[in-house]
Amino acid sequence: MDFKEYAQFKELWRAACENTLGKIPTETALSLAFGVLSPYQLADVRAALIKCLKDSEFKPTPATVKDMLDGGRPEDRARVAYGKVLKALRKIRSGESVRFGDPCIHWALENGCNGWTGFARMEQKDGERLFTEFYVTAARNGADWNSDGVPDHLAGEREQRGSVLNPWDASQIVNVSDVITEAPPQLRITA
Repeated sequence: MDFKEYAQFKELWRAACENTLGKIPTETALSLAFGVLSPYQLADVRAALIKCLKDSEFKPTPATVKDMLDGGRPEDRARVAYGKVLKALRKIRSGESVRFGDPCIHWALENGCNGWTGFARMEQKDGERLFTEFYVTAARNGADWNSDGVPDHLAGEREQRGSVLNPWDASQIVNVSDVITEAPPQLRITA
């Protein structure tokens, strides 16, 4: 949304709050909610807000609407991401350097699991616990490809060891999405 849509957003958010609380939010509260949700399209915010009103007995908050627009709660997304990482590890193995399409996966593996190869050496229950904790942190902090601690790719054993006879180069990075087919996301909010 851009600022031209602020008046429409205010009307929408006020109506939702009045519907659930019987109160109208202050201008400051409206401004803060708009700031949180401004990266999204007004139509998508409206659809998510309607879904919140249908599915929850509580008033919608900017955080719940944002989670819905982002594909669910960070904890739910972490479990899905963990499944992708396990699938990639089984298919690609830790010898290869990899690139996932999700910066939160990179941040969680690099900062919580000692990288791709560190994750591969972990006991599964420890790997799952650490990965999901760090993924949730990354998601809540809005990790993106420009964030500190989010590497461009995750180094595999061959890259880490290096070799004079068979030097590693960036063309050897495996794009996980090219190897592992994923079903399209099921969550699409419609009003």
